[in-house]
Amino acid sequence: MEKKALFFDYDGTIIAGGTGKIPAEIPELFRELKARGHLLFLNTGRTRVLLDPHCRALPFDGYILGCGSAVELNGETLYEYELPMERCVQIAKQTRALGIQGFLEGMDVLYYTRRFTNLGFRACRARYRREGATVKRADKLDDPFTTMYLRFPSAEVLDRFTQEWGGMFDFIDRGGRIRELVPAGHTKATGMRLVMERLGLKLENCYAFGDGNNDRPMFEFTPNGALIGPGNTELRKMVRYVSGSVSDGGLAEAVRAFGLVE
Repeated sequence: MEKKALFFDYDGTIIAGGTGKIPAEIPELFRELKARGHLLFLNTGRTRVLLDPHCRALPFDGYILGCGSAVELNGETLYEYELPMERCVQIAKQTRALGIQGFLEGMDVLYYTRRFTNLGFRACRARYRREGATVKRADKLDDPFTTMYLRFPSAEVLDRFTQEWGGMFDFIDRGGRIRELVPAGHTKATGMRLVMERLGLKLENCYAFGDGNNDRPMFEFTPNGALIGPGNTELRKMVRYVSGSVSDGGLAEAVRAFGLVE
């Protein structure tokens, strides 16, 4: 039987959004998938520094990180994008000057832009620190970052930042004036292609599981997509299966619907 490769988003797909907790049935589900010979890949917007201990304990064969800006397979780095340090310094200064709040995400260090007034960002920063991530202020920038997760104070500032950096980054709408910024030309699907080429996988044997807008390229790429949680009405049109939320057993439901486990 030909190998099947499963690509999983993390936040909202494996862990319940905002809680940082993996439902109790997930580790056993992954063990069963491995026992059946499936290849398992994390395909996340998170960079390496943000992979928590619960995530690392799951039996992944590889990681697609930062929406395709880094790809690892069985401990080998296949690809890693490097943003020039001078650009990183320029961006960090501009976020401070314009009152933009959020995270500048390197592979091995996480920077935060300024004193947070956003309670959700404060909670995320505290959780990342508890989980052992290296977290620094952006004015202490000493290594490059790759991706960003930013909240803009106004539509005008968002427009200005988009005009200046839209050629270097793709802006993914995460609701309101929050945007996820990924190096242009990198997506979760480009990471999938690289893994498939290295392993000689067929597209019909690849499955994608996700819940948010940065998962759109996966769903456009593979015919075997499952939306975890029915909330995103646009993504519902692009997938083979729509499950309940991860908190309600949605991931296990989707995996079983594809016949990947009994």
